Amino acid sequence: MDDYKTTPSIGNRLKYKRKEIGINQGQLSSVSGVSQRQISAYEREKSEPRADTLERLAVALGTTAEWLEFGDEQADIDMLTQEYMKDSFGPSLHVPILKWDIQSIRRVKFSIPQDYIPVPDVATDESFALVVPGNGMAPDYPEGSVIIVDPNAPAQSGSDVVVEIAGGVTFKRYSVEPGGNQFLVPVNPQFPAIPVKDEEFRVLGVVVLQLIYRHRNE
Repeated sequence: MDDYKTTPSIGNRLKYKRKEIGINQGQLSSVSGVSQRQISAYEREKSEPRADTLERLAVALGTTAEWLEFGDEQADIDMLTQEYMKDSFGPSLHVPILKWDIQSIRRVKFSIPQDYIPVPDVATDESFALVVPGNGMAPDYPEGSVIIVDPNAPAQSGSDVVVEIAGGVTFKRYSVEPGGNQFLVPVNPQFPAIPVKDEEFRVLGVVVLQLIYRHRNE
């Protein structure tokens, strides 16, 4: 039996507490000052935080470094139960397919999905799926293809992102020029790039996977 089945790790407890208070990795990063990349590595058990980092994470999560390191009996049972239930679905992650609606995407865990779709373990369990509605991102993303969007993945220049802008949601390629100017760029050259400033848009997630159905039974 794997170790995590019998004893939760610091990464298990970190993820459990973060989800318990309802924040994502990016929000935890902002509050704690620990990079999102590090938090992701801790939760995936790729590395363990140093004592000072553990203390910063504990304060941000409203708990103690001692609890993150050693836990308690009831929380450990809850975590192990969650791991068991997750394993009962098999090795794939199941993510909800959402509508292109800002409220649904903002509140993923409270939204009513159209369906669930199994995907490889390349995203976090806060990810969601969307069906590409038009040809603005064609030919890379044909209309009707499915994108898996991870709100915990950091957006970098060249990332394909789902963003909130002007009260709506759009899907574009994020681009930052050497001078710092930012653009949301459609892959399809028939559509213009949109210049943006930090206060004008918010990245809701980064596309980490695309599914294209060559034949689909309706």
